[in-house]
Amino acid sequence: MILMVVLCFQFYHSSGELSRHDLIHQLIDESHYDPLIAPNYEDDFPTNISVQMLIKNIHSLDELHMDFSVDIIFRQRWTDKRLKFNHSTVRILELDQKMIERIWVPDSFFPQEKRAEIHDVTVPNRLLHIYRNGTVFYSMRIEMTLSCAMALQNYPLDRQVCPVSIESFGDFACLLLELQFDRNTGYYIAQIFIPSILIVILSWVSFWVDIDAIPARVSLGVLTVLTMTTQSSGARSALPRVSYIKAIDVWMAVCLTFVFMALLEFAYINVVSRRNSKPIRTASQCDKALNKGTSPSPMMPILRHIDFIKRARRVDKVARVVFPLIFFLFNIGFWVFYLSINTDNKF
Repeated sequence: MILMVVLCFQFYHSSGELSRHDLIHQLIDESHYDPLIAPNYEDDFPTNISVQMLIKNIHSLDELHMDFSVDIIFRQRWTDKRLKFNHSTVRILELDQKMIERIWVPDSFFPQEKRAEIHDVTVPNRLLHIYRNGTVFYSMRIEMTLSCAMALQNYPLDRQVCPVSIESFGDFACLLLELQFDRNTGYYIAQIFIPSILIVILSWVSFWVDIDAIPARVSLGVLTVLTMTTQSSGARSALPRVSYIKAIDVWMAVCLTFVFMALLEFAYINVVSRRNSKPIRTASQCDKALNKGTSPSPMMPILRHIDFIKRARRVDKVARVVFPLIFFLFNIGFWVFYLSINTDNKF
């Protein structure tokens, strides 16, 4: 048995085949391989790089800072004729991440990148393979935060397209990838639109409260205005300050206008109903009545007072129909415009 092992060992070396360890060190020996020089540097033409990007996860889309975070597997493949080798049994050489620094790799970068890091648990997540024909396959796992110039005119009913470009230093081609994000509006309908609609409807309750119940109607009007103002500020706190009007701005402004107009409506009918509430019979009124040959009627101011109360109540009845009708028409126009007409942010 010992004799057979010795014979096999001698035959292996006599055939001229190198071990994987010796083969790697022969290829990247500094005497004939310089990792600081590109593969086609002497031929004076750029090296063709094939790129593949596998998106593992998209962590977040931040409207305030206009960026998003992704976790990707970034793979590159190119041919380096200096790394060709001939071996009967070895087809691929796999380099440890510590030896990758001794191999030339492309200077690819992401122009939109704000922050990035290579995962290093439990070791740096990098891999490099060398094939017989000199093809090099380089893969790494990267977590990046990329900038995205978002158009928020339709927010929160919007759709964002974020470009991801891959470039190289020098006058070379650029690869462009576009990611389209369709916002899930369920959260905003439940947290913004439905509560604001209920607040507007609540402000209409004052139209059914008697005009003499001043404390109740004032409290209801002020409460809805303050609630609407607070909700509007909270909805816009997570958004950047932009120079254009967003869909959420239109919605909140109209809702606030409706609750404020309901409060103004009460102020108007209160002034109307209180007009001539303290009838004062002046001398001129008596003189006019005597000149006509009639005696002044004691019910004259009271009748006028009753007419103003009826007018105030009539305004309430009209408001019960007009306010809901206008708000309903606004809803139709709002949803049709932002969901069907302005899908490409023309306005």
